[in-house]
Amino acid sequence: MASESPAAWPDSRMGAYSVNTRSPRGSLQRTAVLDAALALIDKVGADRLTVRGLAEELGRPPMTLYFHFKSKHELLDLALEHLTLRLVKPLGHPTWQHKLEAGCRHMRRQLLDHPHWVAVLTRVAVPRPALRVYDHLLGLMLEDGFGREAALFALSSIVSHAHGK
Repeated sequence: MASESPAAWPDSRMGAYSVNTRSPRGSLQRTAVLDAALALIDKVGADRLTVRGLAEELGRPPMTLYFHFKSKHELLDLALEHLTLRLVKPLGHPTWQHKLEAGCRHMRRQLLDHPHWVAVLTRVAVPRPALRVYDHLLGLMLEDGFGREAALFALSSIVSHAHGK
């Protein structure tokens, strides 16, 4: 079994968009904005998410949110990355089979509780943290004797099943 290093798991600072580590005094933290965006998506769905609605949820003027993202499209990309970090957790299990099963069970439970999140997950962009986890799992599967195509097909099928597709 391959040893697990911290680099094999997602890091919130490794996404497609830079994460501001410092913010102006009294401003919202990015995680609070993204948590509120996921909560609002949970209520109204991803297609009905608006910056104005998110600002209302946070009790802030809409323009204050543009410190964290430039457009609704970027907000959804950041929400996808944030959601991926919530759904794909490094679980300490001895084999890739156990890791994959536990990860998919966790993901499935979360998505059953929050069905509107599936629309966020099925966006075209795949965040880097998810790709790192997929690469890690694929590497373990290849070490265990899977062929590349079979490993990719198996992982894709299992994750799609966990998403409920």
